[in-house]
Amino acid sequence: MLLLIFLAGWLVPLQQVSMICTNIASVQTQPARGPAATSVVLKVASEDDHGRNTHFCVADYQLLITHASESEPVMQTLLSSDGEWDRRVSIRLDGFSRDGKRIFGVLSESGINTPWEKLFDYDTTDKKVRLYDLEKQVAEIVSTSCPATADIVGTTEGDAVVVQLSFAPNCAARSRWLLNSSSGRLQRLTDATPVIDLFSPTTDIP
Repeated sequence: MLLLIFLAGWLVPLQQVSMICTNIASVQTQPARGPAATSVVLKVASEDDHGRNTHFCVADYQLLITHASESEPVMQTLLSSDGEWDRRVSIRLDGFSRDGKRIFGVLSESGINTPWEKLFDYDTTDKKVRLYDLEKQVAEIVSTSCPATADIVGTTEGDAVVVQLSFAPNCAARSRWLLNSSSGRLQRLTDATPVIDLFSPTTDIP
């Protein structure tokens, strides 16, 4: 499965947290800091889905966003997933776009039957989340025998996400791609396209 890794500004070192999907369990990331003293936490909680015939384990993925003017976080649901018990669910929060309007991260599950991994792009202005599965597209770029990682390294002036693909040694050359938010398709980034780095508290706060 494609491993998605992203660069961002954090209050603490980048981390991925995970847990086993079981009844009444939860895990969350450390806070990531954004512009205007905004902070965000990514959380996943699981429980019995209370289905009449299934009784699967449901996992709810949520963002907890706290603005400087608010004492309590605002909760935004990104995705609910219903599936087998004891599957591993993992989350990664990667931070903000430079203008603070978008939040990036990764959601993944490693169940035996239906493993998946998705990049999420949450827009704080329209409260919409976009989910992208890049595994099939990367398989079209290189063979499945060539292990790949994908890093979000920034955005463009047109607000496209910039993804950097890195591969195992002697497998393929590192390359940068645009991720179209409308189609979800990757397009090779030209050298002439300027890249706006993700927000970093250490460099973007005076």
